[in-house]
Amino acid sequence: MAFCTDEPFFDFLTKNLKFLEVFNSYMTSQRQGRQSWLEFFPLEQELVTGFSGEGNAVMFVDIGGGYGHEIQEVKKRYPDLPGRIILQDLPDTINQITAAPNTEAMAYNFFTPQLIRGARAYYLRNILHDWPDTQCREILQRTASAMKRDYSKLLINEWCLRDRGSSIYATFLDINMIAVCAGMERTEIQWEELLKSGGLKISKIWSASQDAESLIEAVLE
Repeated sequence: MAFCTDEPFFDFLTKNLKFLEVFNSYMTSQRQGRQSWLEFFPLEQELVTGFSGEGNAVMFVDIGGGYGHEIQEVKKRYPDLPGRIILQDLPDTINQITAAPNTEAMAYNFFTPQLIRGARAYYLRNILHDWPDTQCREILQRTASAMKRDYSKLLINEWCLRDRGSSIYATFLDINMIAVCAGMERTEIQWEELLKSGGLKISKIWSASQDAESLIEAVLE
C-alpha cells in the first residue's frame, strides 16, 4: 500500500531495481550477529564424505542466494572444499555482483527447470517462507527433478516452528510473511507435508536451539 501498487512483492522488486538492491543488501546484513547453520551442521561429514569429485562435479548450489553471502561463508569456513560452488539468482541480481574466487554466479529463476543436475547439495535459505504452498511445491519439484537419488541433498535453512510456544521473533516473522508475501513460517508437520508434495522427504532436522533457524535436510522420496 505504501507504494500504491497491487503487484506481488517480488514482481514489484524486479521492476524497481533500486528496491531490489535494498532488499538484497538487507538479506546480506541481517545475518550479522546471528548463528550460522555452518556452526551446527557437520558439512564435511554430511557432504564432503561421499562426494563424487568426478569431472565438473558440483558440491553446492545456493538457489536464490542474493549477493552470495552464504557461499562466501561456506568458502571462508571450508577454503579447500572440493567441487564447484554455484550461486543462482535472477539476472538483475547476478548482474550486480562479481563472483567470489572459486565460485560461479548463474542467472536462474527457481520456477524454471533447475540447470544444475546431480549436485551434492542444493541450498535454499529463506526462500520457501516467501511463498504459499502452491508455489513452494513448484520450486521443490524443479529442484527434486535435478537431484540424484541416494546422493543429492536439499538443505532448507528456515524456521521449524513448534506447535506451541514458539519465540516471539519467529511468530512475528510468520505474521510478516503472511502480510507481505502470502507466505508463512512452518512447523515440522507442515514441512513434512510440503516436502512430500514435492517428491521429497525429511532425512534430518539440524537445530542449535528452538530460537533460531533450523537446517532441514531432505532427499528424494
